[in-house]
Amino acid sequence: MKFIETNLWHEGKERCVTFSYDDGRIEDRRLVEMFNKYGLKGTFHLNNPGFEEHFPHFLKDPEFVSPDDYKALYEGHEISCHGAQHPFLYYTPDEYIRREIRENRVFLEGKCFYPVRGMSYPFSNYDQRVIDALVDDEISIGDYVVTGGEIPACIVIDATARLLDGVLSSAECYEGESVASGILEYPQYTKPRVFRDMAVPDILLSGDHKKIDLWRLAEAIKITEERRPDLMALHPEVREPLLPKKKKRAKRLSEPNSEEQS
Repeated sequence: MKFIETNLWHEGKERCVTFSYDDGRIEDRRLVEMFNKYGLKGTFHLNNPGFEEHFPHFLKDPEFVSPDDYKALYEGHEISCHGAQHPFLYYTPDEYIRREIRENRVFLEGKCFYPVRGMSYPFSNYDQRVIDALVDDEISIGDYVVTGGEIPACIVIDATARLLDGVLSSAECYEGESVASGILEYPQYTKPRVFRDMAVPDILLSGDHKKIDLWRLAEAIKITEERRPDLMALHPEVREPLLPKKKKRAKRLSEPNSEEQS
């Protein structure tokens, strides 16, 4: 069995400090040198060539790392998107937002030879249009609000990682769980047989596995109807094993006609 620690960082560290820098400024050369000396890692959000021509005047013509040096300089660190020409995204039409990020990503992957997954919004600003233009899927963990994205991220990691081969002892561990079959799971019982005048249902002690499976299915459907009727609406087929089976009609053999008799 594999164990995945979701409460620890790389190499078992309990705390993490992130270093994130934009634009590929020439100062990155000394910064990366210091990082490498002390074993630190950083994320560097880079642009395409020529973006400095559109840069605001208040930066007083800063110098930038040549894109030809990206791979060698940032080796061992993460490179991510920052927009091809560093635009104000909320002033940019939707189709150009997509093009900005797509061109930036393709360019960086061509320079660094590995998939670029991260992104830092240019000027640290964005609005709902940017989300609509760039986000393909959103995952909700429930109808409530938490103080940060760390807990939802851990929930998604745990819920998906446990489905990988080797994380749990076998696939049977999750095949009958809630949602795995489309509906919620049936109630669980264990020893003692009676607890505070509450007894384990007799059917579970009968030894008749077929009847036990049908009872569990009926209870799962009952729980789902009470708590998640939306799931029942999506999976009406789960009721089929509980429906009365249609009796097969015996085919009557036709009586031989008079000609055949003669």
